[in-house]
Amino acid sequence: MIDSFLNNGFVILNDNESFKFIDINDIKWSDAGHVGLQVVIKEEKIQNELLSTQKYLGEKYVKQIDPNYKLANKIDLVNGMDQATLEWHNDLIEGPNLCILAYFDDMDDDIGGAICFRNSETKEELIKYYPIQNDLVIMNQSLKYEHIVTPLKLKLPRRVASFNYYINERITK
Repeated sequence: MIDSFLNNGFVILNDNESFKFIDINDIKWSDAGHVGLQVVIKEEKIQNELLSTQKYLGEKYVKQIDPNYKLANKIDLVNGMDQATLEWHNDLIEGPNLCILAYFDDMDDDIGGAICFRNSETKEELIKYYPIQNDLVIMNQSLKYEHIVTPLKLKLPRRVASFNYYINERITK
C-alpha cells in the first residue's frame, strides 16, 4: 500500500467495513444551488459519525503510512461536484497532506465521475478510475501529484466523503 501511495500518489481499496458508521440514507443535504453541489448539514449525529469514520480510517490505513499521523479538522460529505473539482488541482493548499475519499455510489463510463491522477511535473496521467460503492481512495497530497474528476454525464448521486490527515511531510517528498 505505501509503495503505491508514494510512487503513484494514490491507493484504491474497497472496504465496506469502513462505511459502517454512516447511514448515507439518513443524511440531510443543503440545497444544490447554482453550483450543483449539495453539502451535508452537519448536525451532531452526522458530525459524530464522520469523526468516528475519520478515526477508524486513520487507525486502519493512515497509521500504515505514518504511525504518528494527526487528524485534520477537515471532513466533508458532498453530493455532486463543483467547478474546481473539474480542473487539475492539488489540495495541499488547504493544509492536510493526506486525504481519504470514501465513495457511497458507483461511477462508470456512462455516468461519469472518474477520478484521474497525474504527475504534476511531467503531466503524465497515471490512472483514470471509476469508483464504485465502498471504494476508498487514499490520496498523497504532495505537490508531485494532481487529481481531477470527470464531469457527470447523468444526473445521479455522487456522494463522497473526504477525511483529511497530517502525516510527516518527509514521507511524501
